[in-house]
Amino acid sequence: MITALPQQDGDVESRVHRIFRDDLELQVDVGTDVIASGMLDSLAFVRLLVSLEEEFGLEVNVAAMDLENFSSVSSVARLVAAGSGVAK
Repeated sequence: MITALPQQDGDVESRVHRIFRDDLELQVDVGTDVIASGMLDSLAFVRLLVSLEEEFGLEVNVAAMDLENFSSVSSVARLVAAGSGVAK
């Protein structure tokens, strides 16, 4: 389960892409599958969750999440933007 504070203005995908680039230091396209490619290891995944919490006010219940929602910049942005599993 993911809960979130109200969104800030701005393009969600661009903000998520910035997290991948700046916080995780991963130079990827928005569609790159970072899990299947091995680019997103367990430490980077934890850093991603922390960065999403800081940027979007998300609180992620690790036991209830689907890793496919975190496989690419686009999938993370869709999760955040669509509110899939996100309570406001």
